[in-house]
Amino acid sequence: MFDLDGTLLDSAPDLVASLNFLRSSLGLSTLPVDELRQFASQGAAGLIKAGMPPCDKATLEQWLAIFLGHYAENSYVQSRPFEGVELLLSELTHRKIPWGIVTNKSEYLCIPILRKAGWLACAAVAVYGDSLKHRKPHPEPVLAACKILGLEPTRVLMVGDDPRDIEAGRQAGSPTALVLYGYGVEQCKGVAETGTTLINSPQEVLDLLGAMQNKTSHLQSCSGACHCGRVKFEIEIPDKITIHQCSCSICVKSGYLHLIVEASQFHLSSGDRILTEYRFHTGVARHLFCRQCGIKSFYVPRSHPQAYSVNLNCIELPPGIKVSFESFDGRHWSKNRENL
Repeated sequence: MFDLDGTLLDSAPDLVASLNFLRSSLGLSTLPVDELRQFASQGAAGLIKAGMPPCDKATLEQWLAIFLGHYAENSYVQSRPFEGVELLLSELTHRKIPWGIVTNKSEYLCIPILRKAGWLACAAVAVYGDSLKHRKPHPEPVLAACKILGLEPTRVLMVGDDPRDIEAGRQAGSPTALVLYGYGVEQCKGVAETGTTLINSPQEVLDLLGAMQNKTSHLQSCSGACHCGRVKFEIEIPDKITIHQCSCSICVKSGYLHLIVEASQFHLSSGDRILTEYRFHTGVARHLFCRQCGIKSFYVPRSHPQAYSVNLNCIELPPGIKVSFESFDGRHWSKNRENL
């Protein structure tokens, strides 16, 4: 999981250009980018406070409107990915490792940037500053991104350049990495003492992910199938698993018991051509049935669109696996989705 400004994208030139537009409109001289680069991760308000004279709240709001109006139209003029970022993201995609963005920048500002950078369709998840009630350093954005990916926070690396990125990741329970080429290094002095890894280049993220993968090498292989056996799959599971018992009418009447599995730990062995798909209402969930026997042994759930839900009744658990059950009020799915 990546922060955007100062981690993936060198956006300081365009941010400072908008600040200088504001300064010029007030008859003030422009400032050099390098003088304000360290404040580029602190948002529009933080940058204005650093590069403008002291002001009251009302004036700050007026300046913010001018700044954001200019920036919205000029957000990807000089901005470019940091050296090595494109190679990193390409390698993650090649290895089928999902990656996403958690930023405090508002969605309407991010979408044009991500589209021009070519990342909008590649990122598995994007949580913006106005997506949720809380922003970083609160852990909610990181937790929400992990939930969408269907990954436990302990298996998601949070990479950023600002203390808020590191704090959000730590509170979510994720391992964290601070990029030393970013904007907030001065504010992050001493962060190594928190257990955060310091990295000098984007490529070092791959080394960290490799180390994390080694820690999960204890996962066991487990096979599953539909009733007739034409659809077969393999999954990797830990020694302890949690099964969700959903109370919605579909799950109750079909006897479906949910085991959420990361996409990287699911492999369809056979039956791809015999699977048929049905989508309800929102079209997010992909219900997959065997056309021969009609059994849904796994599917892509609405709660975890980047993962799979496997039916416990359709898999053969290895000896020694500890299973716990949790009830979920699926009849009121929207109100209770955060409990999954």
